[in-house]
Amino acid sequence: MKVRRMLAALLAFSFAVVSLAEARPGAAAGEDNFAKPVFQAAHPNQIKVTKEGGEIEIFLTGKDLAIGAENRWDARQILLYVRRSGTGEPWQGLYNNLRGDGYPNFPIENGHCAYDWNESIRVWLPKARWCSTEGQLEFIMVKGKWDGQTGDMLIQEKTRSAVFPVPVRTYLDGPVCYAKSLYPAYYVVNESNPSPLRVCGYYSPGSVVVVDGTDWPVTNDQAAPACLITAGVPAGFLSVPGQHKVTIRDPQGSPCVPATLWVYGPPKIKDVTPKGLFIGAPAATIVLAYEGLQIDKAEVRVGHIYEMGSQGNQPAGPATVKPVAGAGGTGSTLVGRKVTIPAGSTAPAASEGGPKQWTPVDSAVIGPDKVKITIPAEWLKQKGTVGLKITSKAGSAEMTVPIQKPPVSAVSKPTDKAVVRHILPNP
Repeated sequence: MKVRRMLAALLAFSFAVVSLAEARPGAAAGEDNFAKPVFQAAHPNQIKVTKEGGEIEIFLTGKDLAIGAENRWDARQILLYVRRSGTGEPWQGLYNNLRGDGYPNFPIENGHCAYDWNESIRVWLPKARWCSTEGQLEFIMVKGKWDGQTGDMLIQEKTRSAVFPVPVRTYLDGPVCYAKSLYPAYYVVNESNPSPLRVCGYYSPGSVVVVDGTDWPVTNDQAAPACLITAGVPAGFLSVPGQHKVTIRDPQGSPCVPATLWVYGPPKIKDVTPKGLFIGAPAATIVLAYEGLQIDKAEVRVGHIYEMGSQGNQPAGPATVKPVAGAGGTGSTLVGRKVTIPAGSTAPAASEGGPKQWTPVDSAVIGPDKVKITIPAEWLKQKGTVGLKITSKAGSAEMTVPIQKPPVSAVSKPTDKAVVRHILPNP
């Protein structure tokens, strides 16, 4: 390879590559796409100064980074260069993995690149050469075409990108990684067959998922914008509900914007308004405030308490609770003991006064932290309770609101009229 001639052409900004060993046909004119390549982002977007050996992998994204989609020949006509700005160094070409034997190429010691697809390219640079001091790396891409009219078949430049900078800093300024979204967005306690966690966002190749400071192995190594997929959910992680912090750690330990992962247990009812309902009231609205995963269903059931009247010389029976339909038996049950309905007295039918089994409330207004349930007036004609139940994918919670007699307002007696007497002075 005539590398010197190629580098001289670079310095003259012709960006021509020296001759091929043998003539080879170029891509058909209809397949050429010499749209100006545009770099839009780098991952990492900042490089940390290091004295380590080895390579750093950089993922560049943009538009029109190849001439023809899925065309290996076209990739041989794309040249990628890098330099350190402000040092006076010339552009250094990167070894192209798709040129192969017999094609001119740049020294691999400069670094090398891989053309993934039209919107991304991966770059590997020796750390000792490019990352040992502060400054700024600059990239530029040139698209050309093999010139079959000359014996050397030089690449004739057609278009080039703008210079794209990537800073190299001792202290990274701001976040470099970003855990943008999680799939699934949450788990539930003791969930069976949980899906692996996918963390999507921006990160560098070689990154791993970290949950509450613990690494979760990943089964892929995709550079952003994409997703890191974990090998699964660690044993015991779903045994306790709670909130967890999810971050991404890249090979240089860059700062990361985290995401929140919830493991939800059953909902918890925090408050209810009003605390009680009154017999004979018009339709009422009960508001339940809760925390946890948003509920999917609200249910209600009503139980009434009936007081038995006196029969002849028999004293009035104690307050009894109307039996729940389907519970078995015909006697009314009082908490702690059983009573018998006196002869000639009948209990109301089980279908009166509201649902006796848990029944979904279609009119319930469900929000992320509260639910509103309307209670019809016909359910409030007797002393008893309204049972409320809310259910999410993580479980259920229940509570009751009493139906009570309205408070008796005190009747005030009119005050006696005051008699005012005027005492006249003596004449």
